[in-house]
Amino acid sequence: MIDQNYPSWESRDKNNVNNLVICNAQPINGTHYSIMYQLTPSRSKRIDTELVVKSAYERYFDMSKTGKREKIRVLIKKSHYNGITIPKQ
Repeated sequence: MIDQNYPSWESRDKNNVNNLVICNAQPINGTHYSIMYQLTPSRSKRIDTELVVKSAYERYFDMSKTGKREKIRVLIKKSHYNGITIPKQ
């Protein structure tokens, strides 16, 4: 998903916690496997940003109701250079 620069957006998971979602390179309406994750700056000297997977499951997406979509590389750069966790909790 990072190599192909998939689009990602903020969404709430089944536990009503705000996370980022990624599902397909070209998201369309329908049922897809999705990964809920967050990006955090790493405390390790050798790693810049950590991608923490919170959950993964199959769910229905209506792409007209999703929020602003950004490419995953843009989000990784924001987390790294601004030193912030994405999304904010």
